Amino acid sequence: MPHDNIATVKAIKNGNSLAKSAAILSVSLSLIMIGLKIYGWFITDSLSILSSLTDSLMDVLVSGLNLFAIYYALKPADEDHRYGHTAIEDIAGFFQAAMLTGTSLLILIEAVNRFISPVPASSQTDVGLYIMIICFGLTLGLVAYQQFVIRRSQSLVIKADSLHYLSDLLTTAAVIASLYFWKHFDMVWVDPLLSIVIVAVIAYGAFQIGKESFDNLMDKEMSDDDRAKIIAVLNEAKDKHKGYHDLRTRRSGHRVFIQLHLELDKNRTLYDMHEVAETLENKIGALFKDADVIIHQDPA
Repeated sequence: MPHDNIATVKAIKNGNSLAKSAAILSVSLSLIMIGLKIYGWFITDSLSILSSLTDSLMDVLVSGLNLFAIYYALKPADEDHRYGHTAIEDIAGFFQAAMLTGTSLLILIEAVNRFISPVPASSQTDVGLYIMIICFGLTLGLVAYQQFVIRRSQSLVIKADSLHYLSDLLTTAAVIASLYFWKHFDMVWVDPLLSIVIVAVIAYGAFQIGKESFDNLMDKEMSDDDRAKIIAVLNEAKDKHKGYHDLRTRRSGHRVFIQLHLELDKNRTLYDMHEVAETLENKIGALFKDADVIIHQDPA
């Protein structure tokens, strides 16, 4: 196996391992934060903490789904799934987008209710404030690690999960701000106002993740920039072939599938034509993290 291919395989394995570790960490921290928020809600009777607790329960459900999707996507191709199992990542991403949209609507409804019926401060608000600060620190650390994993693995599942926890980060910050102003300045309108801002951020992110997942599930062509990279490699080797046609691309989870027909001199030996095609397959595959490249050789 060429050295470039060995390096690519190692990078893919490292990225997959990081994605699994990020999913496990998100489930573990979600369970810890659920325990903290149950205690905080019990001693403060705060509706904002209860809302955050409900969101954390959803986090466990979503993170568990992500963990399953990552492990399932890493299963090797078999007789029933010749292209592997990576499409489960897009299904999970689309499901998360729907969950985030639903959460946004619930937050919006709650924000409107808070404007209509303000809630008076609790005597234990300061304790709840400290608990939410701890949860903010844990979530911040998780999001930072997820961003590191995304850069290394390009995992759509972790990207969607990170967006979810980023929205949690903003939600927790809003709860902290609302508890502080609620307790010390009796500014009950801060909580619903910040909630509306959060809803806008979550809804936009959910749309982006949902669109990407939907496009992958519908086998949409890769972006113009990605296709331009492939074409550039083909053009650089134009002295080795007489042209190409039927370039087709698609994404499935973190994997990329590229197919094309390469036109070669009919007088060349089969061995020579195979060498040209294999060299281009390796060069094109090196452009992406996890690519499956098939080049059909046509006599010109």
